[in-house]
Amino acid sequence: MQMEARLLSKPALRAWVSRLPHSFVVASLLGGDRLSCCDEAVGIEVEGEVVAVATIAPCGEICSGEPTIVGVYCLPSHRRHGYGRAAFVAAIKRCRERGFARVCVDSMSAGMRRIIDGLDENDRAYLHITDHGSIMDAFPEN
Repeated sequence: MQMEARLLSKPALRAWVSRLPHSFVVASLLGGDRLSCCDEAVGIEVEGEVVAVATIAPCGEICSGEPTIVGVYCLPSHRRHGYGRAAFVAAIKRCRERGFARVCVDSMSAGMRRIIDGLDENDRAYLHITDHGSIMDAFPEN
């Protein structure tokens, strides 16, 4: 299927998140400060529907001062098709366009680790990665 990356404003991101089913994963990745600190996201659209996002916080979480890709989330029905990876790579590109010297990211699932491991050397070197193992994998969605 054809996918297209597009920027989502904070209001558009909030509206998208509000339509998601409630789950621990959604709340952990896209709730509270993890959403409020973001000023935009990169969304991946398939057939006119946003199926994955990567959120960007220019001042980091809890105003750490370190630009951060806070959350990468893909709808369960669209996982393992490269949409989450596409959102993450597009977010890295967007962070570079915004002039961020380096970007923080937390890895909290085996899927995110695969995405990071599959990046080219330039993109991996651009990231400050904190690996939390696969803690999110204990909370499957469907």
